[in-house]
Amino acid sequence: MTGSSRVLLTSLLASLLITGSLPAAEHRNVVLFVVDAQGFQAGCYGNKVIRTPAIDSLAANGTRFTRGHCTTASCSACRSVLMTGLYNHAIGHYGHAHSYNHFSTFESVPTLPVLMAEAGYRTCSIGKYHLAPRATYLFQEYRNKGVQGNRNAVRMARNAREWIAEDDTKPFFLYFPLCPPHSPIVPAPDFVGKSGLPGKEGKYADWVYQGDHMLGELLEALERTDQAKNTLVIATGDNGAAKRPYPPLREAKSSIYEGGHREPFVARWPGQIKPGTVNHQTICCLLYTSDAADERSSVDLGGRRII
Repeated sequence: MTGSSRVLLTSLLASLLITGSLPAAEHRNVVLFVVDAQGFQAGCYGNKVIRTPAIDSLAANGTRFTRGHCTTASCSACRSVLMTGLYNHAIGHYGHAHSYNHFSTFESVPTLPVLMAEAGYRTCSIGKYHLAPRATYLFQEYRNKGVQGNRNAVRMARNAREWIAEDDTKPFFLYFPLCPPHSPIVPAPDFVGKSGLPGKEGKYADWVYQGDHMLGELLEALERTDQAKNTLVIATGDNGAAKRPYPPLREAKSSIYEGGHREPFVARWPGQIKPGTVNHQTICCLLYTSDAADERSSVDLGGRRII
């Protein structure tokens, strides 16, 4: 992919998917896969130790961005931006939605799941929601049976496979945020030792591998249902790795330095994205939905529209 990626990033969930510029039959499915507190701990980002075959495959068949950033080096606040395309100060969601913090988004803010539903998509969230209020970030379905919050990634993948395979003529939007590699580091029994590394580092690598395996499960489900060619898959994160600096970046999650807000961003879109490309342009998670939100609401996003 070349310089046109600037347009792609702001249009892939807006002009082509939400604003109705394509006939309904041409609308693409969208899978948004979000890892929790993972930086560049992936083979396609130069890690020679940790095994991540699924995201590596996604990068080989799509494009990998080397300068992806979140707006906030912490979970809930960044996810609110990912789902709105607006900075935190514009939506009121400055920090965690849980515990004593209770931050939440203004009810008037348009969000991606609502916009997608209005455009005729069936929408589903599976896993770590971490947003508030629910009415603002409303998905049509929540397939979280047996997922233990977001800890049981294996069950999450099973629920997603079943939902993807359902007979429905509508295009779909699947939001799949999982726990790995956030602490506690508790790989499932089937994944213990899969990394081939010993000790504490091996346990962490197993946990990362488990999360990556869930991405592989989704990609396989798309292939099995013959929907891969018509599905945009985005794999990204919410912030940098926790307590794991990754040179040459400084610091880690919760820091204002790059280790806190640099994150993986890989996208595959058959027929639209040239396979095996690497893009060094600086991108930010608020771009994914900003034009979509602006198109459907009276909220002033500020700045200048790109598309």
